[in-house]
Amino acid sequence: MDSNLRIVWAVDPNERGDTALHHRSRKVLRRLLGISAENVVEPVYVFRISTAVTTDLGAHWRKELVEAAEEALRRFLRHAKIPGLSEPRVLVSTSSSYRRATGALSEYAARTGADLVVAQTHGRSGFGRFVLGSFAETLLLLAKTPVLLVNPTTHVPKTIANILFPTDFGRSAANQFREVLDLANRFGAKVTLLHVIDHESEAVLLAGIAGPAPILPDHRVDRIHRAKKHAHAWEEVANRHGITLDFVLREHARNPGEEILTIADRVNAGLIAMQTNAGTLSATLLGSNTRHVVRKAHCPVWILKPAPHRPLPIARPDLLGRSTGPEFRA
Repeated sequence: MDSNLRIVWAVDPNERGDTALHHRSRKVLRRLLGISAENVVEPVYVFRISTAVTTDLGAHWRKELVEAAEEALRRFLRHAKIPGLSEPRVLVSTSSSYRRATGALSEYAARTGADLVVAQTHGRSGFGRFVLGSFAETLLLLAKTPVLLVNPTTHVPKTIANILFPTDFGRSAANQFREVLDLANRFGAKVTLLHVIDHESEAVLLAGIAGPAPILPDHRVDRIHRAKKHAHAWEEVANRHGITLDFVLREHARNPGEEILTIADRVNAGLIAMQTNAGTLSATLLGSNTRHVVRKAHCPVWILKPAPHRPLPIARPDLLGRSTGPEFRA
């Protein structure tokens, strides 16, 4: 990659049994991001310790605990072999909650001008996730910078030939599409645009509407027409910048998250770029789909963030430097 990146790498040296998952994170940093000495990768560990504990132990013991955490982090990174690796940092969160801890990480990444946060998720669901909580998934809600996530089933490709971008064509989608074009430019990849018309959102649209049931087919036809119109306009934009774009439309999906994973495998996506916000109708649904994809995807997942976050530094400023015009309108 031609432009330098500042990356915050979220790690926890005290998590046991996660050797393979940490190895995947290191592979993402070395291989996927093309890390070199010109880039900066800062390992950050959020050390959670409650105020009650530090009050009982006193300032001296608090200092001892923090120093022990710093030493554990240094031992963990001893064999990382990542070019551009900077001095690790321990952030102290005086709360045992994941929200406070991820908030501290998010604020630190924003304050230090990070371009990206790299984190990992265990991919747990159900009772296991309830007991252990989810640092990574809380990070999705709070982070102000893009987040790249890996899970235990993530395969890190040597090169990315195809980026899958599921989109609802909502208000923020146009700006996020511009970031996807930047990613495609960085990796020399094509883009596969995916629009899923799910069964649940159609049912929601019908709720409270008086009149005969046949309104549903008309509505579906209208959605398909608008989706194809958007996709054609975006394809022209991508092609003008030398990027190939394919469009996939899926109807009647009862589980959009699973549909995204199926298409990702089918088109051999090396990266999935996901939106984190959407229109009023689909915001909750898209959020649950994002979490599902993050847990189960077989490739890394890049979580896009809405404006006003600055775009990643790029080799061709014309991709993102222009103001949003009709060609990018959602």
